[in-house]
Amino acid sequence: MATDEIEAMRIINDALEALDDEVTRKRVLAWAGSKYGVRAVGTTAPGRPANQTNGIEFSDFPSLVDAARPRDNEERALVAGYWFQTAQGQTDLDSQSLNTALKNLGQGVGNITAALGGLIERKPALVMQIKKKGSTKQARKKYRLTTAGIRAVERMLSGEGLDEGEPA
Repeated sequence: MATDEIEAMRIINDALEALDDEVTRKRVLAWAGSKYGVRAVGTTAPGRPANQTNGIEFSDFPSLVDAARPRDNEERALVAGYWFQTAQGQTDLDSQSLNTALKNLGQGVGNITAALGGLIERKPALVMQIKKKGSTKQARKKYRLTTAGIRAVERMLSGEGLDEGEPA
């Protein structure tokens, strides 16, 4: 039994060594973890706790976005929400924080509220509005990813993309 385990580790090591960069290795490991229901454990640097999203480690927001490869404004908003909610532990998300993080990557969304609204309108909804301060249309809103939204990002991270029933 131990011999099989060691042989599996050797094969995995050889396969990962053959890949060109860390991002590709992370994507492969994310896929394998998702397929076999295994969560990664560890730290991103000695003495520094990892930012983990479903057990997959990302040292920072740009690494997560790079691994997820969002294709449009809605997917960018969803990935940003995933970072703040899952890796940073925030329970309430605001559109300005999400878009500021995206803008810092050069991927700002022209109308972040519309992108979040599109995610709310999907079936199943990937985001939900949980609060609204004020009565005007421009009132500050708070959002949260749904379980379906979290799973959608995890599929993106595993290279599967969104389900067929979830328009891009």
